Amino acid sequence: MLSLVRGLARCGTYRGTYRVDVVLGARKGPLVADVPPDVRVVELGTASSALAWTSLLRLPWTTARRLPAALLGRKLPSALRCLPRLVRYLQDERPDAVFTTLPYNNIALLWAAALAGTPTRTVVREANMPSIDIPRGARAFDRLLPDLMRAWYPAAHGIAAVSEGVARSCPVHRNGCAADHGDSQSARSAAHPGAGGRTARRRLVFSGAPPVIVAAGRLAPQKDYPMLLRAVARLAAGRQVRLLILGEGSERPALEHLAESLGINEQVRMPGAVDNPFKFVGRAAVFALSSAWEGGRTCWRKRWPAAARWSAPRARAGRTSCSPAGRGDVWCR
Repeated sequence: MLSLVRGLARCGTYRGTYRVDVVLGARKGPLVADVPPDVRVVELGTASSALAWTSLLRLPWTTARRLPAALLGRKLPSALRCLPRLVRYLQDERPDAVFTTLPYNNIALLWAAALAGTPTRTVVREANMPSIDIPRGARAFDRLLPDLMRAWYPAAHGIAAVSEGVARSCPVHRNGCAADHGDSQSARSAAHPGAGGRTARRRLVFSGAPPVIVAAGRLAPQKDYPMLLRAVARLAAGRQVRLLILGEGSERPALEHLAESLGINEQVRMPGAVDNPFKFVGRAAVFALSSAWEGGRTCWRKRWPAAARWSAPRARAGRTSCSPAGRGDVWCR
């Protein structure tokens, strides 16, 4: 998304035809500082639950009648609490087009566009496998998402999927969902010029010189880091090796406990989220992708140009999420 923002901003500034806004529920996170200075960041903030419910109940009855059972008595998702202010933004600013990603944000945008009554064109993006990802959600609203996507995604002016697999998994008619086969390697390399090259390929060292395996991504069940920890434990039985997992999430306590039980807690480091993972990936011996499923090849686009080698299981993913030839191994679980 940030690469898209940069590209649109460059075109708009060069041609002088439009401006670009980045609309956020809250202005926080490590990527906010990377937004180009000529792009306006709009922080919506969240409305009260009462005001959010006022907007939700204005939706068509076929949708509104299903929301209380899924949401009452629970904390509203932040995307829905931003709904009244997103409606106001569309009415006040009247943007020509809005592009969103992730199911909650996509649904919130389509609802806001319907409530605002403005001619704004909407494009929603699916970056993961809804048929796999959504049923694993613990909340009742998560289980309602496939029905909401079927009902509301056709109202979008465009639906973009990161791969053919995601397009097939999206619960709308196949012909209404276009797969994105673009390659962001050049944009990513330009954004992180220090990610590649001979110098960046030196192995990362903790305290000594064993090879380092790097993995990057949120600490969540989808990434299947327990499998990676077990694999590293087997590898460490025969040679010296270190594992660095970049990312943060709810699975940290369980992963730390597993690493200790496997006897590899001294070989594993989990420093949390970092601003620039490429400086670690570029110096790794191997970049490992252990995900149980992925939507597309975004990980390869972002990471593999900087990595010396990579390794990944045959996770369920989009058909176009293929890995770079000659640079690593894809193995079965």
